[in-house]
Amino acid sequence: MPSSPLPPRTLLSSVAALLALAAPAAAQMWVGIGPRGVAMPEAVAGHPASVDASVPATPPAPPATVPAAPSRPALRHFPVPLDGWSIVGETGELRWPVYLTAHQAEAPVRVRVGYTSTVSILPDISTLRLRVNGRIVGAEAIDAPSGIRRLAFAVPADLVKRGFNEVSLLVDQHHRVDCSIKASYELWTRFDPAESGIETAPDTEADIADLAALAPRPDGSLPIHVALAGRLKPANLAQLIRATQLLALRGHAAQPLVDFPADGDGPHDAYGLDLAVGTRETLGKLPRLADKLGIAGALVRLVPAASAEERPLLVLSGTSEAEVDEAIATLDH
Repeated sequence: MPSSPLPPRTLLSSVAALLALAAPAAAQMWVGIGPRGVAMPEAVAGHPASVDASVPATPPAPPATVPAAPSRPALRHFPVPLDGWSIVGETGELRWPVYLTAHQAEAPVRVRVGYTSTVSILPDISTLRLRVNGRIVGAEAIDAPSGIRRLAFAVPADLVKRGFNEVSLLVDQHHRVDCSIKASYELWTRFDPAESGIETAPDTEADIADLAALAPRPDGSLPIHVALAGRLKPANLAQLIRATQLLALRGHAAQPLVDFPADGDGPHDAYGLDLAVGTRETLGKLPRLADKLGIAGALVRLVPAASAEERPLLVLSGTSEAEVDEAIATLDH
C-alpha cells in the first residue's frame, strides 16, 4: 500500500507535543493520519486460540483482576482501515495490508474475525468471505445479531509470503423481509478490531527490513514509544520529528501514535516498538541501552523483544549529532 508523508498539520501537532517535553509533565502523545470518529474497543485479554461458533462477548474482568500478559503465538491485529470497520448495504469489502516476517510466513497462519450484524440480515443467503492474496480461503453465513461471533480461517501454507500480503473480508448481505432500496441501508456488519487479525508464530529475530511487520494495538493504531534520557533539548527536536515520521512511513502505519512515557519505559505490552534517538553519551544514561550502543560511528540497531511483555527497540545513535542524522537517514531507503 503506498504511503505518503504526514501532512503539515500533523507535523505542527508533533512540534507542539515535543516542545511540551521541555518541562516535567505527564506522558505526551500525538496521533498521525487515519480515520476520524471511529470508536475502538479496548483489548480483551485471554482470547481462545480457535473458536468457530457464535458465542457471547466475554464480560470484562472485575477491576481487581490483573490483565493477563499477551500470549504467544499472538493475534496480530489488523491496521486501521481507511473506511472504518463497518460494511453498510448489500455488498462491501474491507481490505488490509498485512506484512509478515520470513519466519511468520513460513509458520502456520490463521485469520481470526470477530463481528456483529443487524437482525435484519437473512443468514440463509448472506455470506462473509475471506480472501488472502487474491484467493478465497473460507466463507461463513452472516448471523450475529445478538453478540460478537468469532471465526477462524486456516490459511494455506503456500499462500502468504514475507512482506506485503493483502487480506480482504467480503460481505454479501440481504434483508429478511424488505427488498426495497431504502431497506438496504438497514443492513450492516461491523467488525471488532480487538477480535480480528492474523494469528501466527512469534518472531524473536529483528530486521530493519521487517519494520512493517510490527504489531498494531487492538484498535489498529501503531504505537511508537520514544525513550528520553532526561529533558528533550530543542536542538534534538528536528531529529525526533524526522525519525518518527520516517519510521511511520517505513512501517506503513495507517495511524501512527507517538508518545513519550513519563517514566521513559512505556506500557508493558508487545504492540509497536520503542525508539531511542541520540548520541551515545546521551542514550548511555538509559539503563536498557547501556550495553546496546556498539562501536563508534552511526548506529542503526533493531533489538528484538525479550519477552511477550516487551517490544522491539530501535536505536538510532552515533558519536556526534552528525552521525545521529546519518543513522536517521537510513530509514529513508
